[in-house]
Amino acid sequence: MFLVTIGTLIPTAIMAQQEVLINSMTFALSYVSSDADISAGDIVSLRENQTVTRSSEEFDPNVLGVFTPDATMIYHSGNDGIAIVVNGVVDVNVTTRGGTIETGTFITTSTIPGKGQATDAPRGHIIGTSLTSFGENDGTVFQLEDGTRFRQGTVQVKLNIRPGDIQSVGIASKVVDQIGSVFLKNISTPERSEAFFRYIMAGLVSVIAIGVGFISFGRNITTGIEAMGRNPLARAQIQAMILLNVGLIAIISIAGIVLSMAIIRF
Repeated sequence: MFLVTIGTLIPTAIMAQQEVLINSMTFALSYVSSDADISAGDIVSLRENQTVTRSSEEFDPNVLGVFTPDATMIYHSGNDGIAIVVNGVVDVNVTTRGGTIETGTFITTSTIPGKGQATDAPRGHIIGTSLTSFGENDGTVFQLEDGTRFRQGTVQVKLNIRPGDIQSVGIASKVVDQIGSVFLKNISTPERSEAFFRYIMAGLVSVIAIGVGFISFGRNITTGIEAMGRNPLARAQIQAMILLNVGLIAIISIAGIVLSMAIIRF
């Protein structure tokens, strides 16, 4: 009984540790900031000049991510930018302007630069859901110029940047939105756009080369196998023909892969 218990607990513990590790990882992209007042935890948006500034409108459709200097993985595109986390769990600066924040509350952008807020009925873009709570007794006092007061602080948010009106769209629409979001982020700068299309072109070249090889010579292989049954005396010649066609398919496929790698590298 003891050995069985140990054998059950060890894999469970390992899987739990792996899950914690995966959930704690954050992936960031490098962007140049045109906002000197950005601080850790601020929500940022992408501007037309491909720089980032703090988000300053509710449900900002240009929201990109959260500035976090200690991201787990950062993709640099050759600039001296800052790390903008687009996936993972991060601490986000928020206020109670949209109401108190509970676990599972949708978080969106607000008119207070860089600060997130709660939303119960999202009608625009949201950045994710809160994993911790934040109420009127938490954080510190934040006062607007008109004298209105809120509480400000941070909450942990699981990022999932997307249009927030999830009640009126189907699964297919949400999938399309996610794919579109990933696509736009990958071509958001000239450098990323060039690299992205290089990979697309390389993949097409490989697929076309392998397809041409199989279409051109695969039929000969099938015909040869059938011919061996009808003409056993020519078995050796037919086998040689089959091997030749297999070799030609391999050569064309390898050539396509080599060309694809050249497209990516140069």
